[in-house]
Amino acid sequence: LTMTKRIFITSRRFVPAALVFLWLQIYNCLSIVVSPKVLRVSVGSTGLTLSEIGIGTWQWGNRLLYNYNPDQDKELYQTYRVLRDAGVTLFDTADSYGTFDLNGRAELLLGQFERNYLQQEPSFRQKYFGGTHRTKKQQVATKLAPYPWRITPKSIVDATKASLTRLGQDKLTLAQLHWSASNYLPFQEEALWEGITKTYDQDGHLSGTSCHSSNPVFALNVQGPPP
Repeated sequence: LTMTKRIFITSRRFVPAALVFLWLQIYNCLSIVVSPKVLRVSVGSTGLTLSEIGIGTWQWGNRLLYNYNPDQDKELYQTYRVLRDAGVTLFDTADSYGTFDLNGRAELLLGQFERNYLQQEPSFRQKYFGGTHRTKKQQVATKLAPYPWRITPKSIVDATKASLTRLGQDKLTLAQLHWSASNYLPFQEEALWEGITKTYDQDGHLSGTSCHSSNPVFALNVQGPPP
């Protein structure tokens, strides 16, 4: 074969392979742009679906350990927006996050950030490639502190409502007792569990309840035997 014919035959074999390779690269790039990076998972038989990654907010408002100041809020929001664009909906917080005069600051920021996020112009990825992240609501799992003065069921109901006010929401995805009082104030533990179950069963402010650090036997008694 002449050199020209050899080049022609080689080109005919090479071009289809090159086109396939190019298409695969374009497809991979589009998959990254269109598909959320964070997937969703079901929580047992509860009917809840959550982002498979959750983000903690302990540092928000914490001057004592993390030298927080409100000037950081703009940067925090930019981080929040990146997370929400990626598909994250689950945020862990607590009514005690935020030190001294900033107590509850983390919940306030979560509420403020979500409102800003929903009102802001969608990112390029969402605007031109359809992402569904803005249709997935923020999901807050907050922890309620068993402060010494919270000794009645009503006190935990009131604490739940105060968290909802700071968040600007009418329902929490999950409310937890931040730690167990069973080892030093057993009667308080029972009152707090009664309060959190009342909020869940009667008031409808919660999608689920739990305890961050609980007496497992008492928690089982509250929940009842497994189905």
